[in-house]
Amino acid sequence: MTNDYYATIYTDGGTRNSGAGIKGAKVAPDDPAAWAYRIEWQGQEVHQAGGEKGKTNNQMELTGFIESLHKLIELGINQEKLLFVLDSKYVLDPINQKWLQGWKNRGWKRAAGPLKNKELWQEVDRLLPEFPNATYSWTKGHANNAGNEFVDSLLNEFMDQE
Repeated sequence: MTNDYYATIYTDGGTRNSGAGIKGAKVAPDDPAAWAYRIEWQGQEVHQAGGEKGKTNNQMELTGFIESLHKLIELGINQEKLLFVLDSKYVLDPINQKWLQGWKNRGWKRAAGPLKNKELWQEVDRLLPEFPNATYSWTKGHANNAGNEFVDSLLNEFMDQE
């Protein structure tokens, strides 16, 4: 499947929430969080990771995706036939199921109320038209997808250094 595409992009995000498993627990301000991407094209590869303490898993998933979009534009390959492979339905479903357009039409609100991470979603919406030939695909996390495991490892290494 990936041979049909000019480039394949893997993105991921995560956090080490010190309140994990505690009902209603929030991410603490000093909890490490990180994102990563890997872009493979025409025998080349580039990857990057970054992060910010106190951010949620969903914020990092979105940030990794956004950072990959910026890099693809910088590389000048955003108009090519691209395959994005993510393990985050939080990022994929609003794109593939057109929820993003609905939120935008409602003034950046969900049918059920406020939209979390609105600014990040607005940035995604601003960038997506630059990718007319992109396909957005889901993979199960930690399920032997080498690209997904690479970005997961990369973001965990980043958090280990924080």
